[in-house]
Parts: sequence; structure tokens; C-alpha cells
Amino acid sequence: MMVSLYSTKLPHQLNQARTFIACRIKWVCDPYLDTVVSKEKNLKQVISFKNQLISSPSKSLPLSTLSLLKPYFNLSTTALNFFHKYYTVFSQFQPSPSLPFHFKLTPQAFSLHKEEQLILKSQPLRDDTVKRLAKFLMLSGAKRLPLHIVDRFKYDLGLPHDYITALLSDYPEYFSVCEDKDCLTNNDSFFLELVSWKDELAVSEMEKRVSLEDLRNVKRGERIGFPLNFPDGFDLKKKVRDWVFEWQVSKKTEKENVLRLGDYLGFGNRFTKALVSSTKKGMERNAKYKSREEENGSSESEFEDVGSSDSNLEGANNDGTRKMKM
Repeated sequence: MMVSLYSTKLPHQLNQARTFIACRIKWVCDPYLDTVVSKEKNLKQVISFKNQLISSPSKSLPLSTLSLLKPYFNLSTTALNFFHKYYTVFSQFQPSPSLPFHFKLTPQAFSLHKEEQLILKSQPLRDDTVKRLAKFLMLSGAKRLPLHIVDRFKYDLGLPHDYITALLSDYPEYFSVCEDKDCLTNNDSFFLELVSWKDELAVSEMEKRVSLEDLRNVKRGERIGFPLNFPDGFDLKKKVRDWVFEWQVSKKTEKENVLRLGDYLGFGNRFTKALVSSTKKGMERNAKYKSREEENGSSESEFEDVGSSDSNLEGANNDGTRKMKM
């Protein structure tokens, strides 16, 4: 389906608004998606432990050392139970009878790690990663952020765990590391700084795609149409369609990361209160709807089983849901 292009001038530059709609949506099970989410819900923790083991000279660490990392990796269980659950990734052994138990990567996991390193070292991927990081720094007026803030978004940006030595040192025309006082802690801290502003990066990928396809420059403030496809058998009712039409969504990340970044950028307590309040209200609303469904045995659906639908909507997620706005 061809992309629908239309231009609508926004009333002002910043038009983001968080609103809620009073509708009841029937939850539809997706066994395939549920299985994938269940398997990968601890992926970040697995990768974090893998990086710790790889960083060790012996490529292994005692269980006592790994257990100390539990609060930093947000484990909901003990480190021992976690490693036993992922026995295809971590292998337990005892170097000698007098030494405690150690853990290392299984041969299959170590082989997968080496394959991953080859991919990370490929030049196209390195260039894409550098551009993502540069865009992230451009969000700050000073074009720099403390390294402890960047580390929080390392997983979202696709940075290698040793990105400072393995990546940044090869791009001196993009980045530099400097030392300055952190406005949050009032202590000296290391900052990652963008050497110069990159005009070619100050354009969204959607704007680039539309510019190439339509052979014209997209003006700042224009809305860009794009197709929104739903699974077979579902179509949005008008009330939800209007809401999806107006909603704007960007990339997602963990709430705590957004709060820390907002603190550094000087958004203040009002930003924190608004974000926490909206998240809390959304959770309370979902709990209330779920309770009503259990009491009534069924719920009115704001989706109709009327066949597949392809709609040219703007600013919506592919699944028609709202996400936290960065």
C-alpha cells in the first residue's frame, strides 16, 4: 500500500499532549507473542552477566561475586537459580575442591558471543550506532551528557558494553570525553560530548523516507501520513480511531531512564510528577477494567470483528496502543 502524504500545519512547534480515552478494550491473547515475551523477558540480565564473565581474564567468576550483582541487574530471584534456569547459557564448575563454584559460558553461548562480536565490528553497524549516539547527545542543549546517564541508555542505543574503548576512540571527529561538574551531584564527572552539531542527523528517519519518495523537502512542523495495519479480524471503532489518529508515539525506554535524563536536562519536579501520575493512572485504569471484566464475565470490545483494515493514520504505533513518550 502506498504511503499517503498530506501536510497539516501544526498550531505551534511543541504540540505533544498526554490524554486518556474512556474506552474498554477487550484483551486478545496472542500465544506466539506471549511465548516470545516470556522467553526474552530476562534477556537484558542474561547479556549483563555474559558481559561480566567475558570481561574476566579467566572468562569465569565465582558465584559469590556474581551474587553481588543481583541488585544492579534487577534480578527477581537468586543468582544461582537464575543461572540454573538458563543452563544453556551458563555452565557451573568447580576449578578445584578447595575453591568455590564458578560459572562460565557454555560452548554454544561462547560461540554465539564471538559471532555477535563479528557483527558489532562490521563497519555499517558501527556507523549506525555512532549516529544513534550522536542523535542522543543532540537532545541536550550542550551536546553532552554525563557518562552515567549514557550508560543507562546503553542497551536502548545498541552500544557494546565497552563502547568507550571499542567504539568512541575510533570516531574522534564525533565524540570527545571531558571532565566537568555534574549539575545533579555537584561532583566532578566525566562527560561524553559531541564535537560538532550534525545537521544531517537532525532529521527523523520518517522525514528522510518521505523526502526521498516524494522528491521534496518536508518542512518542519508538517505531519507525515503512513499506513497503520491491524491483524485480520480487527477494526477500530470511531472513538478509538480518533484517539489513535491524534496520538503521537516515539521510541520507548524504561521510565527510570527518562526520569534521570529529565533531571539532568532540567525539566524539574513537574515533569517527574506528570510522568509518575500518568503511569499510575494508566495502571489503575487497567486494573479497574480487568476487575470489571472478571465480575461481568465479558467486556464490551472497542474492536469489531469485521475483517482486516489498512488505515492511513499518523502518529500511531503499529498495534494501535499508546506508549510512554520520551
